[in-house]
Amino acid sequence: MDTNNLPNDRSKTVAFILALLLGSIGAHKFYMGKMKQGIIYLVLCWTGIPGIIGIIEAIFYLKSSDDEFYKKYRCGTKFFDIG
Repeated sequence: MDTNNLPNDRSKTVAFILALLLGSIGAHKFYMGKMKQGIIYLVLCWTGIPGIIGIIEAIFYLKSSDDEFYKKYRCGTKFFDIG
């Protein structure tokens, strides 16, 4: 499956970096278009739990193949429209 030319394509690398570095505030969830989960991460960021989960999710993003990532995280979801 060629996933390089998809509109509103979300990068596995960007999702990994956001989850690893800013996972405690849910940046990767907002990037992936999962607003409700992002808000939950943001509200609970003071507990440290979202940071730990963010690191675990970063590892899952990194270990998944491009096709697995597309099927699980990008297929059928809408990209967050800022404009």
